[in-house]
Amino acid sequence: MQVTRSLDEISRRLENVRQANALVFLLFGVDLTVEMIAVIRTIGYMSMSLSGATVGIFGPLVTFALFALVVFTFLHIFQWVVTAKL
Repeated sequence: MQVTRSLDEISRRLENVRQANALVFLLFGVDLTVEMIAVIRTIGYMSMSLSGATVGIFGPLVTFALFALVVFTFLHIFQWVVTAKL
């Protein structure tokens, strides 16, 4: 009985560590996409080319990635809180 209770506690703690790692990964992704938006904007400002297709064409893709990662981060936090309460 004691061993089962101890294993349940270890399992619960490991799940919290996994959830924390996933949250850090998602937050890193959000930070990375914000920096990519800044890099694309800077390259666009520095570009003197008259070409129609510059690095700015990746702007919408990076913006979508930022939006998706922010949504995934909030959903993950919600799932983690609900799981911890149960």
